[in-house]
Amino acid sequence: NKTYSDYVKGYKIDESNFWIGLDNVYRFFLIYNSLQFKMEAIFENDAVIASWKNTGVSIDSPSNFYNIDFSGSSTSASGSGYSISVSSCLSSGGKPFSTWDNDHDGSPSNLAAQAGAGWYFGSSLSCNPLGQL
Repeated sequence: NKTYSDYVKGYKIDESNFWIGLDNVYRFFLIYNSLQFKMEAIFENDAVIASWKNTGVSIDSPSNFYNIDFSGSSTSASGSGYSISVSSCLSSGGKPFSTWDNDHDGSPSNLAAQAGAGWYFGSSLSCNPLGQL
């Protein structure tokens, strides 16, 4: 369970996995005015079960807690026959980033603390892409 500062600065998980940091994502957006976001559900056998790609992503300033907006998306599934709705993870347009130590979700409780990870939570834990499944 990372702190808000960790998510802002970025961190390394292992040699091939890392979080580049909300500050860096925001800087990319300032330069290019549009971002592409892709999320994949990958399991231990490295099979991609589902992927979701969005080409119309915008992110707000740090003073607005990197509020993100996803517009237009495409969802595709492949792999071993599992069905995962990853679009529910990214349908949280207009939500600020929330962590256990910097709660900005739409719930009276701290969803990031319950989830064990930060994310653009709305008012429920319908998705937890950065935490344990």
